[in-house]
Amino acid sequence: LAKPVEVFYFDFYESEANMMPAMKEMDFEIHEDGIINAFAFWFDLQLDDENELSTNPFSSKGKTWQQAVQLIEEVQVVKNSKLPVMAKHDTYGITFEIDDSKVDRGALSSGVPLWDPVWKLSYDQVKQWNEQIVSTIAQDPSEYRKIADVAVQIGSRPSDYAVSSEEGAKFCTRMMS
Repeated sequence: LAKPVEVFYFDFYESEANMMPAMKEMDFEIHEDGIINAFAFWFDLQLDDENELSTNPFSSKGKTWQQAVQLIEEVQVVKNSKLPVMAKHDTYGITFEIDDSKVDRGALSSGVPLWDPVWKLSYDQVKQWNEQIVSTIAQDPSEYRKIADVAVQIGSRPSDYAVSSEEGAKFCTRMMS
């Protein structure tokens, strides 16, 4: 729906500059009507004057790493409009978000949320429980022992807890490590 643009340029001879988080505001020019639900991105690494390593999906340089995709909440876009975006990097990862200060998100919404709100509530609850468990077992070894026992029970008899054997094994391994 929009042409690729260079977002960040890193010069590895300038390592200190690369270690500073950065943000870049940009406008993507929309070339056709449609729905945007993700940003795809890749890198081109110039190794020397003759050799380049690229994950560009439009290049014919051979197989390298995969491209990256960041999902966003769906928005409808119209040909010849601009979509304001903020790209950020924290020296570890790159993220993209629509600049809500420059666009009416309600007017662009396709009506499909990024995630199911019921699932999100459940996820947040499980995350909170997990944080409480971690905090408790870090402070009291006897509590860790209780959790470890439960993890072994779930890992060894997952059907008793309505859990798949794969998920039971993953839970047991995570809790015992």
